[in-house]
Amino acid sequence: MRKALALVIGLAIPALSAFSAEPWKAVFAINDGMRMAYNAATKALAFNPDRASQYRYEFSVPEEGNSATIRVHAVPANSGTSESHDAIVLSRGPDALVLCVTNADPKLGDRFEIYTLYQNLGIGFLQTTSVSPANATLLLIPKPGTKDPVASVTTFPLTRIE
Repeated sequence: MRKALALVIGLAIPALSAFSAEPWKAVFAINDGMRMAYNAATKALAFNPDRASQYRYEFSVPEEGNSATIRVHAVPANSGTSESHDAIVLSRGPDALVLCVTNADPKLGDRFEIYTLYQNLGIGFLQTTSVSPANATLLLIPKPGTKDPVASVTTFPLTRIE
C-alpha cells in the first residue's frame, strides 16, 4: 500500500507543483466533524459526530519543493503537548493547497491525513483515514468480541485564525 502511495505521489508531484509559489504560513483552528467507521464483526458502517480535540494547526509551506511542516499546538484548555509533522505537498495553486501526512503506528495502524486548505477563503478540511487491516502486526493481535472499527475516516473543518 505504501509503495503504491509513494509511486502515485512521486509521479503526481512534479505535475502538480509545476508553477512557482510563494512561501505560505497560516494558523487554523479545528472544528467538530464526523467519523465514519466500519466494524468487521457487524459488517456495518456507523456514522457518529466526532468532537475535535482543541488544537491549532500551524502550516509552513516553503515556496519551492515538495515538503512542508505542520506544527500542532495544544490550546491552554487542553493539557496536550505541541508536536511537528513533516508533510508532502500534493498540490499547490493560487487558491488551494493539499498536504499529506502519513503515520505508521504499530498500536493504532496506518493513518493518512490529508489537509485541503483554501488560502483565499480561510477555510480547509482535515480528512484522516485509519486502516488497521493494512498493518500486519495489528492483524496478529487477537481481538475477541471487540467493537473497535477496522477502518475509519474522520473529516474536520478548519478555519483560519491567523
